[in-house]
Amino acid sequence: MTPPSIDPSKIIWIKSVDRGDTSLWAYCGEDPTTRHFEPEREGKEFDLHWPTRMRWNVQSPQRGDIICLTQAMHVSHLVEVVDDGPHDRPPQHIRPRSRDTHYAIARTVRALVIRGKGLAPHYDQALEFAPRLQGGPCCLIEALEPFRKSPWPSKGGLRALQRHLVRVLGGTAS
Repeated sequence: MTPPSIDPSKIIWIKSVDRGDTSLWAYCGEDPTTRHFEPEREGKEFDLHWPTRMRWNVQSPQRGDIICLTQAMHVSHLVEVVDDGPHDRPPQHIRPRSRDTHYAIARTVRALVIRGKGLAPHYDQALEFAPRLQGGPCCLIEALEPFRKSPWPSKGGLRALQRHLVRVLGGTAS
């Protein structure tokens, strides 16, 4: 399957999906106990979960925006928002006695790039800065202090970083 085409100018958000309770990576199809669909390849749609306490933040990305997902100090995914707003996680997708109850809201996204453990580039290579994200909010890349203090503002700003991300992750620019 040919990877979906990526408009680099749409990569404006970044979100940490670190799973503190396991060494398994999120949204990479590694967790055999998961009850929600995880994409096994680019082009597949899935629910990207947010902390329930951040209902205000889940509405920020708009349809067509691209979110850069990070975990374990690596850039693991580029995903495109394909819905118009958040939805509650179906109860059958929540594992008993798990942290799933704390991540009960979601947006539907389409995987444009998936780089699992061993393939995902480290922050140093993909971003050239450490975003220092915690807790699961979605943040505008340009608004992050680590981005503003990185080499990117003098190398062409967000536009240069966007093109770099597509190149490093092996996506196809549109």
